[in-house]
Amino acid sequence: MRTQRKRGGRKVTTRKPTRSIVRKSVYEVKPNRKHLVCILLFIALIYFLYMIAPDCIQINSMIKEQDKDVIKEIVLEVLKEQEALKMTELEEAAIQMEMDKTAEQVVEKTSQQVTSRSGGGQARLSPSEEDVDLLARLIWSEADKSSTEDMRHVGVVVMNRIAYAKNNNYSSWGGKSATLKSVIYASGQYAVTFGNNPTINNKAGAEAKEIAKEILSGERYGIPESVIYQAQFKQGSGVYKQIGVHYYCYY
Repeated sequence: MRTQRKRGGRKVTTRKPTRSIVRKSVYEVKPNRKHLVCILLFIALIYFLYMIAPDCIQINSMIKEQDKDVIKEIVLEVLKEQEALKMTELEEAAIQMEMDKTAEQVVEKTSQQVTSRSGGGQARLSPSEEDVDLLARLIWSEADKSSTEDMRHVGVVVMNRIAYAKNNNYSSWGGKSATLKSVIYASGQYAVTFGNNPTINNKAGAEAKEIAKEILSGERYGIPESVIYQAQFKQGSGVYKQIGVHYYCYY
């Protein structure tokens, strides 16, 4: 590049010296402290990853194994709870079955007691005044005013005979159409009905009437339905009870 300058009135043309710019290679740049710190940090990171990463992977694997164990324990606990619940349900079902069985037994026993008290469900008669009077007179004369227990047994045996005759079609006591009269006045049964002036025609006492009402209303005083014989001697399959001169026997 040329420039003109005036010197002493004259123009002088001179060449301005040029400075060459030397570009330095990046390899020739001297590293400073910042560069060194970054390089060291990068190396440390590589070393950390190289040394620590396997341990992290191992720890992660251990955690996964622990998770599997925990899940396994949870599943086992759930299964145990389900098994316990199933056992509880089975126990409750067994208890319910036992309760149902007990209830059935109670109902059956109660039914048997009612049947026994009602003479098999067929011997229970309507407690009319006529029936009460007839049964009371038989009780009063047969037991001979001896004891309350004897009078009760006399009356219950009559009702048991009605039930037996109906259930077994026993014609001597009236068969299926057996009644209070057919049993009491059956041939060769009650001696108080024999003769021209039988003692059964005598007026019954108040206690005999009360017992007759109770029996005709279904009371049996715990006497079995199978006790159908009453006499001054043993008969039937065995003696149920002896009261005074009377033997009360099973059929």
